[in-house]
Amino acid sequence: KSNLLNSKSKLSFISLLESRLDIFLYRANLVRTLHEARQAISHNKVNVNGKNIKSKGSLLSPGDVVQLNVLSSNQIASVKNNTYNSTVKDSLKGLFLKHIQVDFRTRSAVFLAYPKIDEVLYPFNVNLKNVKEFYNI
Repeated sequence: KSNLLNSKSKLSFISLLESRLDIFLYRANLVRTLHEARQAISHNKVNVNGKNIKSKGSLLSPGDVVQLNVLSSNQIASVKNNTYNSTVKDSLKGLFLKHIQVDFRTRSAVFLAYPKIDEVLYPFNVNLKNVKEFYNI
């Protein structure tokens, strides 16, 4: 059994979660919701290193380049009006993700490194003891 409570395991658990393709698209603000990320992946609209990826749970490695292939008509209108970009910029004020580099013009992002637990903000308290008990690990 692994020990999620030691610092090395915390890094591994968070790294695994944050390197998932669907989570990465959401964190990079290339999509508005996790549902939108999963839908883009299932509709063949996401490339990783130039190859189409169809699995939402695909794990990224440092250096991987992720790009959305096609914009929906709503997204195109938003980009033209700059409303989506300004909304994203407003939502990112004061928030810098060290493990992600984003280019909103090309709708692409680079996974730079596996993040540490204190580099990722969650809208809830991450209690790895509860995760360990829930999954019996």
